[in-house]
Order: sequence, then C-alpha cells, then structure tokens
Amino acid sequence: MQLNHLHLSSSDVVGAAAFLCRHFGFAPLHARATRAFAALEGRGGFTLVLMELKPGESYPPMFHIGFLLPQEH
Repeated sequence: MQLNHLHLSSSDVVGAAAFLCRHFGFAPLHARATRAFAALEGRGGFTLVLMELKPGESYPPMFHIGFLLPQEH
C-alpha cells in the first residue's frame, strides 16, 4: 500500500507551505499558496493539501488520507 495524498490544516497555510517546500523538498502544484489553500507535490507524486484552520475551529470534517492499493486480478 502506498500513501498517495494527505490533507492537513494550519493557521498559517502560506508559512507552512513555504516551510515544507524549503526544508522537505515539496513543490507547489499551483502558482502560489493562498491564505486558505495550498497543494504541494512531494517525492513519488505524493500530494499534500494544506487548508486554513480558523481560530476556535476543530479539525475540519474534510480531513482525509488517500492510499494507492494494488489492483486485484
């Protein structure tokens, strides 16, 4: 099983995206991160999605992790 994508929340999406690109080799999938959203690509086609977590908000219901599974024959 291979991890394909992951959604995380941050109170500072732009800063988190810059940190992950600078220190972990992620690359933006869009021209730039916005206050509310960033999609980053890592090694092996892994996608990391960052979305804004507003003050007082609990972890958003859209949180999810995606895996690639081998195709059964």
